[in-house]
Amino acid sequence: MKWQFRYMVILISSLLLVALGFVLWTSTQKKILRIGVYAGSSWDVPNSRENRILDNIIRQFEKSHPQVRVVYESGIPKKDYDGWLAEKILKGEQPDVFMVPENDFSMLAASGAFKSLDSLLSKDEVAAYYPVLSSRTISGAQLCFAD
Repeated sequence: MKWQFRYMVILISSLLLVALGFVLWTSTQKKILRIGVYAGSSWDVPNSRENRILDNIIRQFEKSHPQVRVVYESGIPKKDYDGWLAEKILKGEQPDVFMVPENDFSMLAASGAFKSLDSLLSKDEVAAYYPVLSSRTISGAQLCFAD
């Protein structure tokens, strides 16, 4: 009976060590944040530096969040973006954060493509940092992009 207890303790200890190692390993892995943007200007104004601002923002974000890597597909024309986004959503491969074409907002909201921000933000945070969000509510819930 004593030897069974020893083996049980060794087995449980081994399983705990493996689980702890897995948790530590996954916590050190970089998280990938995928964003969806279209090429060109929202106002159809030609610009030779269209992604420069986005690239600078991403660089600053990654510097302040070293555990996160931001990626995006470039070169999707604005006229093709809504089709690209719809296809990604249907496949379950939508970006974590994406630009929402103005004409598609209601359709995307009705289809459940957005995630509610209600559990993530306090009313003070919404008022202080996201005043535009108050105009984008569905059934009284603040919205964010699909996760």
